[in-house]
Amino acid sequence: MTDSGVTDKAQAGRPDELYQQIAQRVREIVPNAAVSVSSYDAGSNRLTVRAVAGLGAAMTTIMELIGRKPAGWEGQMTDKARSYLLPGKVHRVPGGLYEVLLRQVPPGIARFGERLCGFKEIYAAGLVADDRLLGSVTIGLRKAAGPDDIDRLQSVITEAALWLAGRPKQDV
Repeated sequence: MTDSGVTDKAQAGRPDELYQQIAQRVREIVPNAAVSVSSYDAGSNRLTVRAVAGLGAAMTTIMELIGRKPAGWEGQMTDKARSYLLPGKVHRVPGGLYEVLLRQVPPGIARFGERLCGFKEIYAAGLVADDRLLGSVTIGLRKAAGPDDIDRLQSVITEAALWLAGRPKQDV
């Protein structure tokens, strides 16, 4: 088993299972958080949510608001989001859920979503390998203190990106 526990668990699984494994592994490090893991398609410049974990009871209301499960939601990448994700480092997202949703919902709805989910802070990191953006991990914290074990979290995200980079293109 690798230190992060991501690659060995999903080595033989489908790509969607890997994204779910990444989300679950991040939740092990930040248990009181909601986590989403997205893939990025450079050709269309879109992020697609591939896995969500930790929304709990808020999931039903979110599904009613957006008319579907969050997994599968797509958004056009903004220059601002790309600039924050490309370094591949865990960082606090200025603008919160409004920026995470790529400015595709009104700011008031984004603030409502933050309150509904109990988010105090939102963090994100790009899944980056060889200077290529492959996706992102977003973490909605329910306490305003930042992730406790940032080094371990960064290690999991970095290893997940490297593993994704080694997959055949059609699986990323």
